[in-house]
Amino acid sequence: NPTGPMNIVSARAASVGDSITRVLKAAGHEVHREYYVNDYGNQVELLGLSFAYRYLQKFVQIDLPENCYQGEYIVTYLEKMISSGVIPAELILTESNAAQINKEDWLSRAAKFFSPLGIRSILSDQQADLKNFRTEFDAFFSEATLHEKGAVLAVGEKLKQKGKVRTDEGAQVFVSTEYGDDKDRVIVRSDGRPTYLLADIAYHADKISRGYKSIIDIWGPDHHGYIARLSGALKALGFGEAPGESFRVIIAQQVNLLENGEPVVMSKRLGKFQTMRDLIEKIPVDVCRYFFVTRALSTHLDFDLTLALDQSKKNPVYYVQYANARIHSIFREAGFTSEKPNLTASVDLLTASPERKALFFYLLRFPELVHDIARNSEIQRLPEYLYQLSTLFTSFYHGKNNRIKDLLQSAPHEADALLNLCLLTSQVLEQGLALLGITAPREMHREEE
Repeated sequence: NPTGPMNIVSARAASVGDSITRVLKAAGHEVHREYYVNDYGNQVELLGLSFAYRYLQKFVQIDLPENCYQGEYIVTYLEKMISSGVIPAELILTESNAAQINKEDWLSRAAKFFSPLGIRSILSDQQADLKNFRTEFDAFFSEATLHEKGAVLAVGEKLKQKGKVRTDEGAQVFVSTEYGDDKDRVIVRSDGRPTYLLADIAYHADKISRGYKSIIDIWGPDHHGYIARLSGALKALGFGEAPGESFRVIIAQQVNLLENGEPVVMSKRLGKFQTMRDLIEKIPVDVCRYFFVTRALSTHLDFDLTLALDQSKKNPVYYVQYANARIHSIFREAGFTSEKPNLTASVDLLTASPERKALFFYLLRFPELVHDIARNSEIQRLPEYLYQLSTLFTSFYHGKNNRIKDLLQSAPHEADALLNLCLLTSQVLEQGLALLGITAPREMHREEE
């Protein structure tokens, strides 16, 4: 919803969704990443009304209705609008005219002006935050465009033609109980206005008309009950009958922020909630993205701010990054410059000790893991794998028979085999981190060790 700053759950969904699309691409799939903008309906009207009330409050005593957006971010955006001179003359308020206007009439006109302007302003900042969070989208799809071209009511007619709509006291009702829902759902109200559900059905029908076979949605918390009615509507429209067609929903559950073991209190209703921007201004993006993918998106996540701010190897993302940096330190010391591992003639040497063998065979699991995640979206398995790989490399590094610097003189062939094993390890670490949208530095400062 483009009605306020992106919050912590949005950041978690962005991290997980973007990582999944990277894995899908790595596994050979063609992927289109789309952000659905809910820029139509009551919430948009309330956003405009919230701006109008905040503007009026600058000059007269008037309470902000409870159903309006309470957050102070509205005032911040409003001040920018005022200073930029975009407010038309007929809506500009001053100390002298504010007390004389017809407040109800002015609020109505001002709300209509502020609604689209507020949407554009907030969406622009959301897009900037997503970019800073290394989350790319191929398209931002406007819900309003579906209403403007009549696609919303049209899909209701298609469902009616298929015998999946009944009339109840003048309203049109989709028989979603046939698809596992707990009750049938209104898609067109008795006054002819479509519901949110029908707009969502139309959006997915639009995706299908563009040729997409597999659709994966990420939704916010507490939307489990919505799955059956939407998936049922797509089945009613015939989606899922052809080979390869599938629709799946991943629910992004809540994030609990902890600091020194204590919860950080959030209150979205009062506008006092940590935003994505707040988070990445405090915590490096690498750390945020890693922490967000360590648990399945469908489970609650405790985000430890104290650990996230720790720049030592106690912090798991630094532990993984440092393993890669250590490998490149070995390369610099050995003068090793190869870009492609050559291990074909070295299998005996690479299985000569438990540390070498464990590292070598764990590396060979990586391609299979990528394809598994592409099938099941269990992205939390990737940071777990990278951490375990870093642990195995650390054990290998400290093994007394694996001291490459000593072997360069006494057993150059063996040293070369181990350097190639290190190269393969680095390439897997760097590719794995890239799939999570995380950097893989080849040098790190001592305090980060």
